[in-house]
Amino acid sequence: MAAIEKRALPLAALSAVCLAIPLFYPLAFPIAWFALAPLLIVLQTQRWQIAFTASALFGFVFHGLANYWLVPTIANLAPYADSTKQVMAVWAVIGFLALLLWQGLFSVRFGRVVWWAG
Repeated sequence: MAAIEKRALPLAALSAVCLAIPLFYPLAFPIAWFALAPLLIVLQTQRWQIAFTASALFGFVFHGLANYWLVPTIANLAPYADSTKQVMAVWAVIGFLALLLWQGLFSVRFGRVVWWAG
């Protein structure tokens, strides 16, 4: 049981990366068909605390990879704003982290439903 617990978080991160790979390389879309399998295994076989952490990590990693382009885009809007480029970069990072936390909640809710159903 302890060996599986040690692998729970890496499996959740692997699942998020595998699900995000087709966003960068569209021809790798078949990976997305199997990407959730490691996460579902973790959610079905772990205590609720580990399942919660794994689903939060999955959401944070996946949405971080899916929305990577937001920070440079917002930071480069500085010439059109009334503030400096550094201020825009700081707000871009703060907004990005807030967005990741918000989107991660949906993964946590998904994880809770899967864990409860299992």
